[in-house]
Amino acid sequence: MRPVELEMEAFGPYADNTCISFENCEKAGLFLICGDTGSGKTTIFDGIAFALYDAASTEVRKPENLHSDYVEEKSMSKVRLLFSHKGERYQVTRTFNLNRKHEALLECPDKSVLTGRKAVNQKLLEILGLDYRQFKQVSMIAQGEFMNLLLAKSDMRSEIFRKVFDTEFYKLISDRLKSMSIREREEEKLREERRRQVLESWDTLHPDCSLAYREKEEVFEVLDGRIRLLQDNERSGRKEEQRLEKEKDRALKNLERIQKDNEELKTLNALRQELEGTKVRAGEIREMERRLSEGKRANAYIKPLAEDCAVKKKILSDEESHIREIKIQAKELEQEKKALHTQMAAAEREVKLDAEIQALTEQLMVYEKWQQEAEVLLELEAEREELLKRAEDQITVQTEQGIAYETYREEFFRSQAGLLARNLEEGKPCPVCGSPVHPQKAASTRKEMSEAALKELEDLKEKTSAELQKTMTVLAENKKEWQTRMEHLRREEGLAGKKNGDAVCRKAASLIRDTGMRLEKKRAKSCPGLPALETVRKWTDENAQRRAAAAREIQICEKHVAEMTKERKEAEEKLLLEVKRQKFKSRAKAMEACLEQEETERMEKETQAYEDHVKDLQIRIRSLAPSLRGKKLCSEEGVREQMQRAEQQLKTVRMQLREEYSALERAKEVRRQLQVLFEESSRTEKIRLALQNLSDTACGNLKGKPKISLERYVQSAYFRMITKEANSRLEHMSSGRYELLVREEKENLQSRSGLDLDVYDYHTGKVRSIRSLSGGESFQAALSLALGVSGVIGQFAGGIRVETVFIDEGFGSLDEQSLETAVETLSALSREDCLVGIISHVPELKERIECRIEVEKNRGGSSVFFTS
Repeated sequence: MRPVELEMEAFGPYADNTCISFENCEKAGLFLICGDTGSGKTTIFDGIAFALYDAASTEVRKPENLHSDYVEEKSMSKVRLLFSHKGERYQVTRTFNLNRKHEALLECPDKSVLTGRKAVNQKLLEILGLDYRQFKQVSMIAQGEFMNLLLAKSDMRSEIFRKVFDTEFYKLISDRLKSMSIREREEEKLREERRRQVLESWDTLHPDCSLAYREKEEVFEVLDGRIRLLQDNERSGRKEEQRLEKEKDRALKNLERIQKDNEELKTLNALRQELEGTKVRAGEIREMERRLSEGKRANAYIKPLAEDCAVKKKILSDEESHIREIKIQAKELEQEKKALHTQMAAAEREVKLDAEIQALTEQLMVYEKWQQEAEVLLELEAEREELLKRAEDQITVQTEQGIAYETYREEFFRSQAGLLARNLEEGKPCPVCGSPVHPQKAASTRKEMSEAALKELEDLKEKTSAELQKTMTVLAENKKEWQTRMEHLRREEGLAGKKNGDAVCRKAASLIRDTGMRLEKKRAKSCPGLPALETVRKWTDENAQRRAAAAREIQICEKHVAEMTKERKEAEEKLLLEVKRQKFKSRAKAMEACLEQEETERMEKETQAYEDHVKDLQIRIRSLAPSLRGKKLCSEEGVREQMQRAEQQLKTVRMQLREEYSALERAKEVRRQLQVLFEESSRTEKIRLALQNLSDTACGNLKGKPKISLERYVQSAYFRMITKEANSRLEHMSSGRYELLVREEKENLQSRSGLDLDVYDYHTGKVRSIRSLSGGESFQAALSLALGVSGVIGQFAGGIRVETVFIDEGFGSLDEQSLETAVETLSALSREDCLVGIISHVPELKERIECRIEVEKNRGGSSVFFTS
């Protein structure tokens, strides 16, 4: 990465837009950034780091602290960096404010544009091949940080290399191996503890056969012997169990046989007793059967005839009642006939009155129509009078407005002539008549007349004329309508030439109304609420029809009564004959013998149930008697005691079997558990020993060996490459006097080693501690070491070539000769196509470095300018 142009705005001390072009430094290769303390020199590095990695150049500076204090909080800070990488140019722009609104934009050489903070960060990491931490070590040697690596102790230097070269992976491997080894040891301890617990539990249950303090083979030999003994005992117990089960089954069968015989004997005796008990109800059942037989005969022959007689009697009674009702209705119809004759006469008189009222009503409607037309004519006359008055007023106003307009118009033209005359000169033509002689000029008026006022008077006059014209039009229409309606009314009334036609109409209408009211009163007084004539006629016809129908129905009913009386008599005779035929003493006895359906069903069920019960008892007795012939009730106690003894012995044997089986299963389980535990220990022993050896090696814990862990070993390899790279710089800066050496091992094997640093002094031929160097010599060594770190990281970051190096401060401790040497070293680095930038307060550097970016601090913010 090589910066081309950096633009900052509202960023750190740079309030205004500030643009720095690094192309001015390309030719020199080495440039100096100088200025007062706090002016913003390091902020230039911050701007580059922020544009590339969204972070400041040092961990002390946070991105949120980079917003300029010289602008408002809501103002957006902006950083734009144009840089080249592998011959192609990229431009990244970032903006943010204190509200954490952060935006990023990346423009690529192929004209593609990427937006979004996360996406831009990821793309820049792909382009540069270095993350933020690597970039800081490769290209930005921050103020005072490169001295930490030189003077750090071995453990501190290990922490630095862990971050720089990302060697934590090897530490994680060592930690993983160590944790795996510890876990295997712990698991083996757990297996030993489980074996001890298994053996102790066995010894507690079997003190006569202890397994403690025995070897593996002896333990299994003892367990196998006990298992064989328990298996033999179990087989013997099974045989005894089978013998006792057979004995128990024989006793149980004898008991069941005795119980069955006793139960059947008891049942047979009970059935015989129950059969004897049924004979008590035999007479009752015979009587019930007799009643049931008589009831069935009565129901079949007597009951239908009796019901037929009752039905005929009921019909005859209903017919006689119906005849009486019809005769009452016929009498009422005769009375209704007389009333209808009276209503008919009244209705005919009502019709005559209605005809007279209708004629008067029609005449009244004609006169009311004439009256309405007369009222419309009166309204038209009133409207015409009003229109005439309005027209007269408008004519008066129009005349006055015309006079006012003409007067004002004459005055206006006179004033215009006065204005023209005021400017006339002798010998010059008049603009109106063209005469060069002006014998009598028009006099000027005192009032100033305006054309707008004249126009306003003219508009007012025209408006009044239009309103007058509209009024005259309406007046003509009114007159025309009045004449039309008047002619129509005269033709209909026959009152042409009469001026008092309206009064005549009103008088005639009043007379007609009075006559109609007298007729209405007369009708209401004569027959109030009287129905219409047609209705009365309809009622009269209906009355005649109903009277005729009633007479016919009386004849039919009387005939039906005679027939029904004859049928009833025949039914009564037939019933008495059937009573004698069925041998009932009387009709009443026959009716008493009749049974209801429910009673019949009940008696049938009861007699049938009795017969079925007796038959069932006889069948069951016949089935049991042959098999029980000669048998008596026997006692069950002897057989029951024999069975209980067998059950008790069987229970004891089975309990012993369960105990033997449990002991056998416990012995098998103990053997299985011990077998698994011993096999697991044997199987994991090699893994456990191998993990222990790997863990001790990776963690540097091997006895009799230097205490170098896997991570420290890898770091020492990096360290040797760094010192080799650094010595090529230090040799020149120290004029060949010093060489950095990595200490091979510690004198004390208990101490960690691998990253200790010494210096070889060619003037004395001795190895010295790095801390014995003077301040200037320490700076030379530290700068060489920092450049070495930068070079090695570049080699291991995918072969990335370092194109830019920024160094912040540290030159103040050098004497003139050392300063000159350091500048030459950095100049040589810049000649390797590497852009080198230095931040320093040292005045001598201004004299030695021609290309400078000077930062000036002001009250409103910092500014930069370029000097070469």
